[in-house]
Amino acid sequence: MRFMSDLSTKQLKELKRIYKSGKSQQERERAHAILLSYEGKTVNELMSIFNVSRRTIYRWFDRIKENDLSKLNDLPGRGRHAILNEKDKELVLSLRKTKTIRETFEILKSEYNMELSISSLKRFLKKIT
Repeated sequence: MRFMSDLSTKQLKELKRIYKSGKSQQERERAHAILLSYEGKTVNELMSIFNVSRRTIYRWFDRIKENDLSKLNDLPGRGRHAILNEKDKELVLSLRKTKTIRETFEILKSEYNMELSISSLKRFLKKIT
């Protein structure tokens, strides 16, 4: 049976802060699981509460053992990658100087073989301007 019983007061304070006001839902959930383990909940109970596997709970514990609470976040490279990125910024802005959104969209699709939608292009333009 594994418990998180050797947390410092500094770690406990930080975990409580993350649990209350962490940036992402995953980060808050992981901090909550570790706090519950510290209070005596078993791994089986945590698996049931958070609907994750035993291995997942152990991974969360291992991240804390390394004394790096920033590892409660998802690791880089997770999730969907952006269709348009910073290197496309100049291209899109230069096209938009003389073209409409529809024309810009058509040029990006036909000449640059970019797989995107008009909605994606609009979101990208909104983000960069």
